[in-house]
Amino acid sequence: MATTEDRIALLETELNKLKDCEAIRQLLARYGPLADSADTDARRRAAGELFAEDGVYDLAEDWQGSGPKAIGELLNNPDHLDLIGHGSAHVMGLPYIVLDGDQASALSYSRVYRHRNGVFNVWRVSINYWQCVRVGGQWKVQRRSNRLLDGSADARALLEKVDSQ
Repeated sequence: MATTEDRIALLETELNKLKDCEAIRQLLARYGPLADSADTDARRRAAGELFAEDGVYDLAEDWQGSGPKAIGELLNNPDHLDLIGHGSAHVMGLPYIVLDGDQASALSYSRVYRHRNGVFNVWRVSINYWQCVRVGGQWKVQRRSNRLLDGSADARALLEKVDSQ
């Protein structure tokens, strides 16, 4: 039978895992509202700061940024500003998270709803593979790979990461 100290140590370990998973969920959940309000420098900067200093956002369609400043500035383009100017919702699905010490990976769906002529339509449905790292006690995105769920080999490869984790 385990000692009280052993049981407490196990509970502390499990509690820390839960805290890490929740911190990662919160990190990923912040992206959508920041992207939907990225019509100011401050909001774009906040979106970029979700990423580590050497973080990468890879959207595949020739839309890639490296580092918080460049990633935040990805949201400062005419197409994105038009999208949010008419109303949009970047909605993140619940992530499947795998912890590995100060690193983690997560797999999640995302949808972007676009408002046009008084109606919201699903504009984009994607799979996201997130690689996260703990920096100074805080979780940051190391890399986000996003692919449209269009049946492509790239999208299938990200979907299959759930089996390899």
